[in-house]
Amino acid sequence: SNPSNPGTKHLTLGGSPYFALESILLLTSAWFLMRRRSLAFLLFMIFYITTVLWAFGETGIDFWPLISRLFVPSVFLLVFFALLPYLRQISGKTPLRGPSYGLCFLTCIGLIGAFAEMFIPHAPVAGPTQEAPLASTKDGTGDWSAYGRTATGTRLAPFSEINRNTISRLHQVWTIHTGDIPISPGGNGAEDQETPLQIGNTLFLCTPHNNVIAVDADSGGKRWEAHVNSQSKIWQRCRGLGYFDASAPLPVTTNALSAPEPISHDPTAPCDKRLFTNTPDGRLIAIDAQTGEYCQEFGTNGTVNLLEGLGNAPDPQYQVTSPPTVAGTTVIVGGRIADNVKTDMPGGVIRGYDVITGALRWAFDARNPDPNHKLTEGERWTRLFGQFLG
Repeated sequence: SNPSNPGTKHLTLGGSPYFALESILLLTSAWFLMRRRSLAFLLFMIFYITTVLWAFGETGIDFWPLISRLFVPSVFLLVFFALLPYLRQISGKTPLRGPSYGLCFLTCIGLIGAFAEMFIPHAPVAGPTQEAPLASTKDGTGDWSAYGRTATGTRLAPFSEINRNTISRLHQVWTIHTGDIPISPGGNGAEDQETPLQIGNTLFLCTPHNNVIAVDADSGGKRWEAHVNSQSKIWQRCRGLGYFDASAPLPVTTNALSAPEPISHDPTAPCDKRLFTNTPDGRLIAIDAQTGEYCQEFGTNGTVNLLEGLGNAPDPQYQVTSPPTVAGTTVIVGGRIADNVKTDMPGGVIRGYDVITGALRWAFDARNPDPNHKLTEGERWTRLFGQFLG
């Protein structure tokens, strides 16, 4: 294991000195607490007061940033107030039970109030501004081409005709049955949790077992279905799709380092417009958005094996549970590492692939000293806890 102070490591990477200094205070307080010395309380109070000042200095009065910084230290404060009479008595001092238990009670009330506030709406985080004025026609101005509507996650559909005054007049026009019935609990834990995409007049959706269906947005008629039939012991679901149009202009960026990498694609070849789905059983698949056929030039006959480089990763140790993200000309996938299965687990490396060929462009392996290390033949991504096993 790495014996260095995590706060010190954070400081060497350009982070706040708070973490290095406060971790020393907290560890020293814990050392004195193990020896039942009342000095532990004084050191902790210095830690707590400076943490409160740091938290307000960093976040102001925003509830969620504050609660994430102060809730756990306040739980420790409650424990210290409860232990203070004992520590003072051990040291031969007046126990001060009344004041200590009174402060303990007030801290407990504060924690209960803070916990209750977590279930009350607070001011939202400001998002990006609307990309375009709201639509003045029934068809609107924009597709829903990504999980958050756009690549920047603007989320809101630009339909000015649907508002608080007209929403009561909305009614169901059609229904489609996918045939892939969620069977959770029971079965293999299949659940329908997707966000469909809408490109032009076509709605693209995916079923719990990653079958992809194209639907006419006006009639609800099925245009095609791609049978993927992914299988996993648990956590079987498709939460959304990625989309790329090779004929559309590439996004323009102000940072040259983030400019989309060039691609090579024959505009007369199939899969000019393609969908991406990643499966819980470790596959990234590219599908022709016009026909439902696999894009043969992507990976091996349309599929990239996400288990490659992970080492031993049997189901359900590694699963992909979030939609693939298309950023420029790169499709990005993360991974979910199961909890409480083994001490030696595959790493949750984040990887980016060429949207046309499926070739690996980069990988981010957080547990490697070089997080952008490229694997050599036979090498694997850093495994979780593996370095502690000797």
